[in-house]
Amino acid sequence: MSKRHKTRITIETERIVLRHPRRASVWCPKCAEPSRMVSGDEAALLLHTSTSAIWYWAEAGKLHCQETTEGLLRICLRSLLNFER
Repeated sequence: MSKRHKTRITIETERIVLRHPRRASVWCPKCAEPSRMVSGDEAALLLHTSTSAIWYWAEAGKLHCQETTEGLLRICLRSLLNFER
């Protein structure tokens, strides 16, 4: 009589995709390169933190940010992806 063994393989991945067809790259003066800008909410999702933490780091100069003509703050995606707490 043979025994049957089951093997379960679980692969866990995490992927966040930001899609916004109208959002183009803009010049980030601190990076000195074109970069996509994201909202504070999108930045918070990417760093798994709160929006208020994103605003704090942006005001402290740890994240590159720009204000839009509408008065909204946008975070440089390049600086966000290279951010170290």
